[in-house]
Order: sequence, then C-alpha cells, then structure tokens
Amino acid sequence: MTPRSEGQEWQSIFLLRMLGYCLLLFILSDLIYLLFPPRLMDPIWEFQTIGGIVDRMALPLIGLVLVFLGEENLRSTKEVFILKYLSWLSLIIAVLLLLLIPLCLSDTLRINNLNNTQITTQASQQLSQIQQFDEQLSKATTSDLETLLSRVNTQKSGADVISNTEDLKTRLLAESNRTKENLGTQIEIVKQNKRLELIKTALKSIIGAIISAFLLIRIWQSTRWARKLSKRKDKW
Repeated sequence: MTPRSEGQEWQSIFLLRMLGYCLLLFILSDLIYLLFPPRLMDPIWEFQTIGGIVDRMALPLIGLVLVFLGEENLRSTKEVFILKYLSWLSLIIAVLLLLLIPLCLSDTLRINNLNNTQITTQASQQLSQIQQFDEQLSKATTSDLETLLSRVNTQKSGADVISNTEDLKTRLLAESNRTKENLGTQIEIVKQNKRLELIKTALKSIIGAIISAFLLIRIWQSTRWARKLSKRKDKW
C-alpha cells in the first residue's frame, strides 16, 4: 500500500469515527427527549419508554462500532480517555437493558389488568343502558308505543312493516336480549385482542433488549484495548 493510499484510508476512518461520535450525540439528545419528563410508576409510560429505548438501540450500536474503528491507531490522549469510558458505558447500558426486561414483564401484566378493567367498565355501562331501555320499554304506555311504532314503520316498507305495538315491543325486547347475550362474547374478543397486541409488543421489546445487550457486551469485550491503553497513557 502506498503512503498516499494509506493516508486516504485513514482519512476515511477519521470520517467514520466522527460519524460515530455524531450518532452517539444524536441518540443522547433523542433519549433525553424520550425520558423527560419521567412518569415513574406509570406502567403505560414505562412500557412505551422501554419500547422506545430498544427501538433506538441500532444507532448507538453503530455509533460505538464506528468510534472504536481502527482501535488504538492515531488516537490522542483525550480521545483514549473518552474511549475508556465509552467501553465501560457499553457494559453499563447492556446491564440496564437486561434489568428493563423484568420491568417490561411487570408493566405488561399491569397494563393488561388496566385494559381488562376499562373494558369491563365500558361493558357494564352498555349493559346498564340496555337495562334502562328495557325498563323504559316495560313502563311505556300504549300512546308511547304507537308513536314509536309510527317512527319505526316510516323507515320500513312492505313485509318489514310492524303491524302492532305488541309486535314492536316483542321485537325490541328480543333485540335487547340478543345484545346482552352478544355483549359477553364481544368483551372476551376485545380482551383477547388487546392482550395479544400487548404480548407482541412486549416480546419485541424483550427480544430487542436481549440482542442489544449481547452486542453491547461483545463491544465491551472487544474494546479491552481501550481500557488497557488508557491505563498506559495515565502512567506516561
């Protein structure tokens, strides 16, 4: 390799290192925006924040690889000092990501309970409205039923026309009973869909956290030279 081509190669490495530092600064500002203001003990905020952190891990991983490119070659004393702490930071972040997994599981259970409570409350309100309608229908006078029958028949034609108020009352009560019967099935379907979506999101975050932690540990292991070089620089 000629001196010129070697110089061009190192220029490219310097550029990639600069890109790595810029990526780390960019993700730092993005994480500050994500984490503040914190709403600790709020399972929804914690769950979404964990997912957001894991989704953003690609950038710091790439940034760290680029920063450590070329190992100890052509490094200033200040940069070696920075690299030492970036190496340890890789391990610290890996540990934090693994610690987020139990929190993610806990938040998943808490959010699932919140969803079930919310769905049950909404269903109870709907059931209460249906029961109120049944009570009003049972107390309705003949005049009220005739007025309602007239309104209903204006929207129907031919064989669909309801002949009398008793037929109308029977049909409305039957429809009310069907709605109450279907309500329980609909509640279970909604709960299952919410639970499935929650589990899928949690698994995505957990798997992403494990993969990111593994790669960060590998970066920490492979940058042992930065920690050793920093010690040698301190002795000098």
